[in-house]
Amino acid sequence: MSTGVPVKKKDWVYRFKCNLKSDIKGTFFDLNSGGGQNPAIHCWDDNSCTWNKNTHWHIYSHPNANDPRVLIKSDANSGFVFGEGHGQRLKCEQLDQWDERCHWYFEGGDVQNVADYTSVRLEVHCGTRKITANRDSRFRSFKHPTTYIDLEGGSNKNGTPFIAWAGHGGPNQAFHIIKR
Repeated sequence: MSTGVPVKKKDWVYRFKCNLKSDIKGTFFDLNSGGGQNPAIHCWDDNSCTWNKNTHWHIYSHPNANDPRVLIKSDANSGFVFGEGHGQRLKCEQLDQWDERCHWYFEGGDVQNVADYTSVRLEVHCGTRKITANRDSRFRSFKHPTTYIDLEGGSNKNGTPFIAWAGHGGPNQAFHIIKR
């Protein structure tokens, strides 16, 4: 018998604040000018990662400890990182935490036990399908299961966008987590 009262979903669990450093020549995952720009997220390396809020990200894990999904939330604009499919630039906007566009699989590590400089790959996933390209940890999209967060073309030039791209195991899809 239904009471007519909606069941409240549990909130995601806050894990840590960090920088995401690309495996491509040390560039950082950066919210372009604090948000509202195109590309929304690009690489940047000017030694400002310790104080620049545009390079600070909060990682949340799914309330079910057995679910490897995470949220990546900007410290600068409180938006969640998401992708719209293969070849599309990543976005960072204020979305509901249950909007599957902003869910990422955390692969190659345990988000509950991340140490400084943990290597990760951001990956998109869908349902129970899981793609493992290599042993590196990465972020894969939940909504678009074949795509990962990717530094476009592997360029380390400041301003190069991060996009969603098919998994290939390259260094432009690998990151190091630097806890703040």
